[in-house]
Amino acid sequence: MLILSILGMLFQDVPKVQAALKGVHAAVVALIIVAAYKIGKASIMDIPTMLIACISVLLLLFTPLHSLYLILGGPVAGVAIIAVKKVLGLSAQTEKQVKDQQAELNYLEYYI
Repeated sequence: MLILSILGMLFQDVPKVQAALKGVHAAVVALIIVAAYKIGKASIMDIPTMLIACISVLLLLFTPLHSLYLILGGPVAGVAIIAVKKVLGLSAQTEKQVKDQQAELNYLEYYI
């Protein structure tokens, strides 16, 4: 990304370079959205985790709060919620339930 910033500064007056950098920017945004979707799908399992995710997104978008505080605060909030649930005698789900586990795949999955 640093190289792209340097290229953008060096060739900021060249229209073709500007168009190429806009395309790269759109691709990076799309990759971030896909990564966020996959992480959310794997980690949001109940109401408290949904609330932590929603509050984090709202704080990230609408406050000047640094994202590092959200990264550090998420696990702290999760541990606090689990502790409160255990004190109240409620069940504390810490792993996602597997609904229907099919036969184990005997081949490697490759990702590009």
